[in-house]
Amino acid sequence: MASITGFCSLALPGGFSKPTAEAPLGVPIGYELLGRPDQERLLLALAETVSDKTSFQAPLMAKGDNDE
Repeated sequence: MASITGFCSLALPGGFSKPTAEAPLGVPIGYELLGRPDQERLLLALAETVSDKTSFQAPLMAKGDNDE
């Protein structure tokens, strides 16, 4: 919705939900930041600060049998 209104936006990963029987590893959670039109630099700076202050790290990807 933001893109058709002229507002800038970006999505950040937020980690994973608590594990359940249906999702033993949890499900990915993310959030979206919105900025006023032409405020992309401010939005990116805010996103960088949020990213630096949170402890979420992307999980390591497992290698398959064909990967070296």
